[in-house]
Amino acid sequence: MGDPVNDVDLVEEYENENSVGISLVEAISDNDRDTAQNSQAPNTVSIEGPSTEVQTVAYKRKKRKRTSDVWKDFVEVDSNGFKQPQCKWCKIIFKASCSSSTTTLCRHLLTCFPYMGSNKKQKVLQVESKEADGAFTVSNFTYDRNRVRELASHMILYHEYPFSLMEHVEKMSRAAAKKECMRTYENEKTKLRALLKRVNKVHITIDMWTSCQKLSYMVVTCHFIDSDWHLQRRVLNFCNVPPPHTSLLIADALEKCFQSWGIENKISSITVDNASSNDVAIRILKVDFRLKKTLSVSGQLFHYGLVEIRDIVDCVRDGIKYLVASESRLKQLSEIAKQLQLPSKKLILDVPTRWNNTYLMLDAAIHLENERHLSKKSRDKNEYMKSMVRKISAKFDKYWGECNLLMSIAAVLDPRFKIVLIQFCFPLIYHGSEAAKNIDHVSAVLLELYNEYVHEYNSTFEAQREQDNAQMNVSGSSSSVGTGRSMQSGQSLFKSFVRSVDTVQPSKSELDNYLEESIYICEEGSDASFDALEWWKTNSLKFRTLSELARDILATPISTVSSESTFSAGGRVIDPHRASLKTETVQMLLCGFP
Repeated sequence: MGDPVNDVDLVEEYENENSVGISLVEAISDNDRDTAQNSQAPNTVSIEGPSTEVQTVAYKRKKRKRTSDVWKDFVEVDSNGFKQPQCKWCKIIFKASCSSSTTTLCRHLLTCFPYMGSNKKQKVLQVESKEADGAFTVSNFTYDRNRVRELASHMILYHEYPFSLMEHVEKMSRAAAKKECMRTYENEKTKLRALLKRVNKVHITIDMWTSCQKLSYMVVTCHFIDSDWHLQRRVLNFCNVPPPHTSLLIADALEKCFQSWGIENKISSITVDNASSNDVAIRILKVDFRLKKTLSVSGQLFHYGLVEIRDIVDCVRDGIKYLVASESRLKQLSEIAKQLQLPSKKLILDVPTRWNNTYLMLDAAIHLENERHLSKKSRDKNEYMKSMVRKISAKFDKYWGECNLLMSIAAVLDPRFKIVLIQFCFPLIYHGSEAAKNIDHVSAVLLELYNEYVHEYNSTFEAQREQDNAQMNVSGSSSSVGTGRSMQSGQSLFKSFVRSVDTVQPSKSELDNYLEESIYICEEGSDASFDALEWWKTNSLKFRTLSELARDILATPISTVSSESTFSAGGRVIDPHRASLKTETVQMLLCGFP
């Protein structure tokens, strides 16, 4: 810096090119790097000359290259305004060292399970069995911590385990287990939302429940048949509904639920308990759906309120309790059954939270029921039995006082029964001309519903045909470049011919052909195992439109048992030992696993 010749050269260069800063920085970076690093002010350079003022140029020190291999497994992240190292495997952030020491990072890799399992390629023997020949195969297995955590979250959601269980298995804290379960819940929601987009109609069941937390929950369950003709039941919401439980609040909660899942235009029926608030809420939704014109047959099949069969179940349960409480009563019942030549079947007392037991209880009671003799015996022997029979008769008259359209149409779509079952049962239920009137009403509604599906199918088919024709024109024009004329292959011409043939309406509709065919007669002893959905899947090509109608109708739930079973699971999840769970956590635990 003290050489006057160099100083004069620098001044002349500044006067000529105004680039003293650039030239000086390049000189320092190339020639005087060691001198600049050892000076007291490494970031500034001062220039003095006989005819110039002092010039100060900023200099930024080049970042030192990292030489430790530990940085292959760590990355710097911004945390609170500072750059701190983070492990690539377990995502733990460490405090930056002032001396740039990596000892702490090296020690961490010695105990980091994801690093040990992935970097060292720890192998575990995996044994797989083949059921065909009973042989076993042994293969290597690579430990994947993320996959293990995902499976652990599925295990917690499926078996209703507490979050703290994973502290002893995978060394995963309760907060981490909850976070993994929430991630699984969001993934399942995404999959279900994509599945519902491909469904034409869905059926809803709702019910209310009060937990031991004294909080009111509403469960919304969705029923539908997928593309493989499998009946699906999914819990959409298990949400807290604060009081008062008015019809407006219930309708608003349901509307928000439908919109969040994108099914507000796909609701076919709603099954609820026969409560006044539920009835008004369903009427509100029905008016809204009618304005949107999303209901079939003007909404005649929309509201399918569950009648008060809970009282009947309670009466049967109390009656069985009364009988099994005394050995002499059971003996007297057995003697009456022998006198009436009734089948000998043991009475079953159900578990209220196990609905398959309730079904078995009612099935056993039906086999021992003979209304004529039972009512006669009740008048002579037992006042309690007399009152129970009257209640059952009143509920039966209320249930079948009006023709139940949905159940009747579902029976017609069963190939074992068709319209023959309606023609056989209605004269037994209704009197005189009322039976014929209800049969005609069921036939008219079924025909109207079928015509709606035909119109929808033709509209979809026409739109698909126009789209295919547009694609063919594009491909034909692209293939005819240079020839000056459009050329079509034999396959495209055949497809056009098939589409033109399909547009010709047959002389008889699919519904007429289905009803005119003889009913399906099952083999001896196989009637109970008959699967109507499998029959429609096999005949879906024969009845293209009618099979879509059957897919939507046969998915309708007959009761709110699915919602009640969710409450049974809720009672196990929200027990006195876990009564402080948040409502969002409860919904995740009950809706997270399909």
